[in-house]
Formats: sequence, structure tokens, C-alpha cells
Amino acid sequence: MNRTKLPSENELAWGTFHVMRDLARPALIYEIDDRLAKFLHVSAKIRRIRHGRGPEFEFDFRAEWMRSKLQTLDVLYNSSRAEWALTKAGRVLRASDKLHRKLVAKYGPDPFRSQSYSGPESISKPSGREIDRNWRQNLLTSIREMNSNSFETLCHKFLNESGIERIDITESTSGSGFEGTGFFRVNIISFRVFLGCWRSVNPIRLPEIISFRGTMVGRADKGLLVATSSFTESAQKEAARIDAPTIDLIDGISLCNHLRRMNIKI
Repeated sequence: MNRTKLPSENELAWGTFHVMRDLARPALIYEIDDRLAKFLHVSAKIRRIRHGRGPEFEFDFRAEWMRSKLQTLDVLYNSSRAEWALTKAGRVLRASDKLHRKLVAKYGPDPFRSQSYSGPESISKPSGREIDRNWRQNLLTSIREMNSNSFETLCHKFLNESGIERIDITESTSGSGFEGTGFFRVNIISFRVFLGCWRSVNPIRLPEIISFRGTMVGRADKGLLVATSSFTESAQKEAARIDAPTIDLIDGISLCNHLRRMNIKI
């Protein structure tokens, strides 16, 4: 169940550690924040809380602040611009380590130490029964096999539930998805989003992100690309490039998690 308040420092510190340990690679800020929110079950509503009067969201602000704190403890390091990774000490952290004791002294015991966390796509496991580990792949297969109208209907519902209103499809390609625009509202303020919902099996690559951004420029303030496949590392970096309009990415695994959390049936 999604929480109704922002995570504590204890949850942010250890949640960040678990997410980064599972990633086992350097990751961009947007990806870390998204995976941390999933791990801590932070709802879209809580994520939309603003930090003071500025443009930044409170959850993202606190997550960035925590990464900086973990950097001072030598748990994380800034591997490159807008990218973070675990240090060597962080990668091999054990309960008997001096670094572990420092973390506990600073932020308290690890509240997730008994939680089986098998990846950023993990969800809380209902007690008393075993989860079908193939449900995501089965769901993705069903989505890819939908007819075009059913796929558009599913995407509309997902986008609406995520807070995007007034969706206008400007281009629809039979079988492979659609593009369009919508408005994301935060309290009394809204901004235009350029949307892409693509049915794909192969990973989305750098040229496709560049093309998507080229179509988006001048039509929206921000981009959102949903795909039933994954995104290559170069595609992710291009989407988050600081000197260009940001494109948020939702891959097939994340889409499945969102649909399940929102209880959206297909």
C-alpha cells in the first residue's frame, strides 16, 4: 500500500542503499528517484508535493539531499554529472563493517534488512503465498498482443490515473503505439507534456530518443515516453541530458508495476 506521508531519513538512507545495491551500476538521478519511490511505495500524489515555493518536488529534493549525505559517509559517489554509484565500501557493506556501524549511528537500523528486494521492479510480496515471478512478462505479452484501440484505451487510463489530463493523440501508428500531448496538473499549475506510448520488443535506442525530442520541441515543456520494452543506457542519458528538455522514461517493467499498483486491468 502506498504511504500517505514523505519517507523518514531512516527510510531514505537505507532505501537509497538498497536501490543502489540492486542497480549495481552508475545511474542517473531521475532513474534513482523513480526506483527509490517504488521501493518506498511513495504515491504519485506524495511525489507531486512541491519543495517550498520552488519548482522542485519535495521527495526529489530530499532524495538528492540524502545522496549527498551518503557521499560524505563514503557510501555513494558522484560518478559523473547527474549520475551516482555505490563506492567500493558500499558495494561490499556488511553488518560487521565500520561503515555499517556509522550508518546505523547516523540514521538508525536498516528497516529493510529482512525484506527480499530482487530489483527496482520489486513489489511487496503478499504473505502466505508465492508470487508468480513471470507475471510481468505475461502482462507485457498481453499488452503487445492487444489491438490498437485497446492499447490506446489502456494507455489513456494509465496516463489519466497518473495525473495527465486532456490527452490529445496527434499521431497513431497501427500496431506500434501513438504520440500526442496532455497536461500534467500540480495544484493550480499545469504544464504541457509531449507523450509517447510505444509497443516495442527491442530496446529503445539513442536515435529514437533524439527523434522523439525533435518532434517534442516547441510543442511541450516536458516529454514522457512509455514503452513495453527497455531503454539502452545511451538512450537514458540522452533523455536526462541537462541542456535539453527532459524526457521521462517508463519501461515495460515499470509500466507493469504501475498498472498493478493502480489496479488497472487489461
